[in-house]
Amino acid sequence: MKVYNYHYETRVFISEEIADESPLEPGVFLIPSNATTVPPIEEKFGYEIVWDFDKWIHVEKPENINEPSDEDKSRNNEYAAKSLLSASDWIFVGDVELANMEEWLQYRKELRQIVTNPSAESVIPDRPQVIWK
Repeated sequence: MKVYNYHYETRVFISEEIADESPLEPGVFLIPSNATTVPPIEEKFGYEIVWDFDKWIHVEKPENINEPSDEDKSRNNEYAAKSLLSASDWIFVGDVELANMEEWLQYRKELRQIVTNPSAESVIPDRPQVIWK
């Protein structure tokens, strides 16, 4: 099941990802915070796609917005990495057994490196698939 992520403050569309199935309830998918199962609307030049609590809408982009500074980009990368680390803490619950645990450990190591040493050039790693043992 696809989910669509939006920024926690501005609600601007960020990305899409595949939701994980609950290990306790087959057929039930875990929807992350600041995400929805409603697909975003088509892009429109000069507008941002914004989640309006029950649907996506177009909001005109302000004309006088400057390119984010390196400091802002660095802070955003750090926040994203912290958020993804939190969202993957579940892999350490005692009864979770993943066939690809090494991939998850490497993913989390790369995220921690971004949190510890954020920069404007930091690249958020791709999240591994959930492969149950």
